[in-house]
Amino acid sequence: MEEAQFLAKLAMTSTPKYMNPYQPAGDMRLCLKGLHGKPENYERRLDLDHALAKVSFQINGHSYQRDYFVSHKYQVFATRLTTDDPEGMTLSVNMIWKPFEENTEAVGKDTICNYGVCGPDGISYFTGITMMAKDRAVDTMGDMDPL
Repeated sequence: MEEAQFLAKLAMTSTPKYMNPYQPAGDMRLCLKGLHGKPENYERRLDLDHALAKVSFQINGHSYQRDYFVSHKYQVFATRLTTDDPEGMTLSVNMIWKPFEENTEAVGKDTICNYGVCGPDGISYFTGITMMAKDRAVDTMGDMDPL
């Protein structure tokens, strides 16, 4: 076992370590405004058969939920945020990818993107985030989608 781990480290990882053969698309950062207090009834679920993950919790008597869905076929990662708070929620989202983040910009009023090349002689990449809201406006500000 020890020899296998040693050989895998030599042959299956890169130098420097952040240039692994399988790169994440980046980090999506969600910032929810006005959620103060201690979360209660916090729960996480993972359904590998349906490529779904869920996070739910309550703050100040209101329920919040994040649903995540991944489709390899369509190359999509989707997130849905919901609440029973009659005021809804105010949030911002942005996408970063260090150390290769070259270009971030707004594309229209509801989409931000991040694109460039993954290191010298690397592959080109493009990620985008489009926000939609039921009965609310969506607008971009810099490389963020505030809702």
